[in-house]
Amino acid sequence: MRRLLHTVRILTVLSYFLPFIFFFTTCRGFNLYFAYNKKQAAINEAIREPQESSGTPSRDSTNATDSTMSPADSTGLIYGVDSAVTDVKTDTATSISEKIFWSIMAPTNTSLSGIGIVWAYYADQNFFMAVAIAISILLSLSIMIISFFRKYNKRLLFILQCINLLCILSFILQALFTNVTVLFGAWMNFSLIIAGLVLYYKQSQKAKDG
Repeated sequence: MRRLLHTVRILTVLSYFLPFIFFFTTCRGFNLYFAYNKKQAAINEAIREPQESSGTPSRDSTNATDSTMSPADSTGLIYGVDSAVTDVKTDTATSISEKIFWSIMAPTNTSLSGIGIVWAYYADQNFFMAVAIAISILLSLSIMIISFFRKYNKRLLFILQCINLLCILSFILQALFTNVTVLFGAWMNFSLIIAGLVLYYKQSQKAKDG
């Protein structure tokens, strides 16, 4: 049981490197526009196309794009466009350290990892989500390190795990309320934190019975 619990806690820390949310950048002139779901990414790209060919689009064309774009159309549109992340990862002139940095922050060309959210969101409107994930990362690391010691405060560890669960849950709820697409990394992290709590509870009950 103890070894399984250690494995779950290690996997919890590693899960922050997986894709947590959808993220796509569109460049229009000197401005960068961020999209946190496929539909918004398609809208940004559709607005960029007429601007590149005939200048700034009118308000009517912008509204028309927004109202007529369906999620099905957006899926096909965004994957046909290279993002800034793609350029950095594939550019031979880019240093290895920079490629590693972007691979950690953005595991795929249309996502941010848990660590990437902390890095990218601090200056954006989703500051609360960045703080929630930052606390969750620190708690997961602390729990993993503390659990390797034979003697530790079990009540403190349980409280830390409960706070960690609240942090990731608040992040997911905030993402859903703000139309941010939550990817499998966040759901895996959420599941692992719950699994860690359940295993810890069973271990504590077993110790009491013994």
